[in-house]
Amino acid sequence: DLRASIETELAFPRSDRTAVLTDALVDLDRLERTITEILSLSRSAAATTSSFSLPIVMRETESVWRDRLRAAGRALSMELGAEAPPVLGNAGSLRQALDVLLDNALAHGQGRVTVSVSVTADSVTVAVSDEGTGFIEDPTEERGSATRSPLGHGLGLPLAQRLLESISGRLVIRRSGPRPEIALVLQRAHV
Repeated sequence: DLRASIETELAFPRSDRTAVLTDALVDLDRLERTITEILSLSRSAAATTSSFSLPIVMRETESVWRDRLRAAGRALSMELGAEAPPVLGNAGSLRQALDVLLDNALAHGQGRVTVSVSVTADSVTVAVSDEGTGFIEDPTEERGSATRSPLGHGLGLPLAQRLLESISGRLVIRRSGPRPEIALVLQRAHV
């Protein structure tokens, strides 16, 4: 996140230095929270799961990523549909997984980035897509390999995958070609 922000600022510098520094401090605070959450997750075999509000996490995500994408000349579309029900999991884990997908869309994708939510009787799915050319999955690489990154990518997708698995969720690559889409599938909380 911080690297993407700095690279965006270098590519599209703003004249208001106060705004630049304020945004950098927000990013540093977010990085500190991310490190704290990841350390917390690593200390336990699995993240603590509980029922939480998906719309709150989505609004937080939108507030962080809308300006980042706009600074790069890109748009963010949040398609939340009907009111999403509570989900089981860990809000921090979901937040980190969403950050990975949005960072990948910013760094490697093109055009509008869309985050959509769909609901079934047992699950709630958050999907991230963009208008780019996609990526090539490497079928020779074993998913979850400690020595090679799953899916032929950097550490982001494997981290997102592990975060979701720690809360009984799944990461699903729905489409890797043009207009790639990756989904985070969470258990629906029945309260």
